[in-house]
Amino acid sequence: MGRFSIAMLEECRYHYITMLNDLLFEMNPWWREPGTRLAGAQPFARRHLEAVLRSLGSGERGIVLLGPRQVGKTVLLKQAIEVLLGLRPSPLGEPAPGLPPQNVTFASFDDDRITADLSLRDVQTVKPPGVDDTLPRFFFFDEISRVPRWDQALKQAIDHTRHGPDQKDHRIAASDSAASLLGKGRIESGQGRWDEIEVESWTFREFLALAAPAGDPPENVLLRFPNALELYLARGGFPAHAYSAASTPEVHERLRADIVDVAIYKDLARQGIDADRARRFFVFLAQESGAEQNLNDRSVDLDADKRSLEGWLALLQAGRLIRRLDRYAASHKAASRLKPISKYFVADHGLVAALSVGRRDSPPADERVIETVVYRHLRELPRARLWYFRDRKGECDFVVEDEDGVTAIEVTTADPARHGKLERFRETAARLGARRSLVIHSGLEQEERSGIALLPLHRFLLDPSLAVRDAGGGP
Repeated sequence: MGRFSIAMLEECRYHYITMLNDLLFEMNPWWREPGTRLAGAQPFARRHLEAVLRSLGSGERGIVLLGPRQVGKTVLLKQAIEVLLGLRPSPLGEPAPGLPPQNVTFASFDDDRITADLSLRDVQTVKPPGVDDTLPRFFFFDEISRVPRWDQALKQAIDHTRHGPDQKDHRIAASDSAASLLGKGRIESGQGRWDEIEVESWTFREFLALAAPAGDPPENVLLRFPNALELYLARGGFPAHAYSAASTPEVHERLRADIVDVAIYKDLARQGIDADRARRFFVFLAQESGAEQNLNDRSVDLDADKRSLEGWLALLQAGRLIRRLDRYAASHKAASRLKPISKYFVADHGLVAALSVGRRDSPPADERVIETVVYRHLRELPRARLWYFRDRKGECDFVVEDEDGVTAIEVTTADPARHGKLERFRETAARLGARRSLVIHSGLEQEERSGIALLPLHRFLLDPSLAVRDAGGGP
């Protein structure tokens, strides 16, 4: 019986190795046909590609791309592969490394044909004919959290390249939509071993760059394509849908299927949550993107206890589907008096329209959409901390604190000078001690009134850093 069991195990192992080899040969077509371009790799390269290539070039640490589904993490990995294979110019301005194609391995752990747990070590042991052992081998692991105890596996894979008697020069990049859900284990394993890059949906500038000839600034594209802002606001910044030939209602249907249903039912459900009610909670947060949330009230609406809501909210934030914005306190004394209420934004403004019902306003007139897209672009600001402000005397949509001080930002779809709104904002900014004040509106006029900069939305989206830096001088 023991011999029969051993034989059975050996046969299973044989089939496993055969399956793995066949699968990897399909995932890496350049092993068979050098020069094969990768399907789906965008011609436009985002700034994250430079960081991936620098990490792979140094070989000192691994790199992990994190972000929600459909933001282009896999495309970034494939673009890096094209650079290594000399099929795409490097954004770093360096010549192609001249690697044999067999020295580059891509493995997607989200492939539906995988019927057994794959290990990183087994993938690394697959050695196609033509590997040059005198050169580094590059491994790209997509959707790595599908690997059991992925954080420990990645730690061991990276350590194996740097230590031990059989040390190998392996360079590793990985991506995942849900790796951040593992929290503490990820942080402990990753310390000193890999860097993390957060990938979000496209900014407006990136959206315009896709329609621009090489070297043409996005501002010129906006002149030739005057409806670009309306399209961007309606469809959002998820790459697969932004420039789809489908109608906007069809794009919204696909967003609901690709982002919401898959992310909730495929990713979060692995955490053992009530996926149906968690989805309802997410849809509610998306419809009210940018609103303060009282979980006690939401628990009644969803017939769920507050602890469950807190758990779902933590998972939605960890999966980068929801973003929290805390309330600003000018002092520790004020902070101690504030109730623990925050604003919550959906990750991409396209989801606001996709998940809303009965909104007849076009996107430029929808304040939830505009606030969400402004917050998305404020997150691009380097070395800046973000809050919102509200008290009994007034409110401010966003408070930006950087090395130059505090900037108060208000977002509106109405005339900012109407009904005394500008004066109330000026008073609120003064109480915040703001050095700069900015009102972002859906109109076309750009001006300054009594120290407050009034800026059209499209101008802000083209260059948020410049807009904040050049905001009015404050009250």
